[in-house]
Amino acid sequence: MQIFDIDVCSEDLLNGDFSVCFASKDGKVVQGFRIGKELSKIINSRWGQGMYKYKKSKKGKGNLKVRIYTVIVYFIFKKINPKVPIALNICRDFDGQEAYIREMFGYFLERRLYLKIDNRFYFCKLSGNSFAHKGAYELNKKKIKSRVIMSLENIERYIK
Repeated sequence: MQIFDIDVCSEDLLNGDFSVCFASKDGKVVQGFRIGKELSKIINSRWGQGMYKYKKSKKGKGNLKVRIYTVIVYFIFKKINPKVPIALNICRDFDGQEAYIREMFGYFLERRLYLKIDNRFYFCKLSGNSFAHKGAYELNKKKIKSRVIMSLENIERYIK
């Protein structure tokens, strides 16, 4: 079994300069994606225009953020394609959304990518020394090269 940590850098996925990073415990795999101000602005504008399936409410915006977060993790796992069962240590960055995150990871990772998840979704506070924590910070500062290339169309395919 391979254990991965998932962490983010920034407080709000839709306020720009937000990074999602995922890393194996040994640091051999570090991948991530950064949502910059421009992409964030476009998503906010389109959400405000009612172009996504999430209602214009606080709860709707929260669900939209979680869906985008899980889509990013899906594309990261799609890129690295682990061949062994995995376990996930997920930083508690989306308080109160654990059930929805678990459901979305089940859909994206198990049903779409056919990954074997060892019933281990741990929501925890990751150490500041974890590779995922450091990687998310470096992604936000544009210092990391191991990033997933993803377009707005890739994201929108799963939020419309």
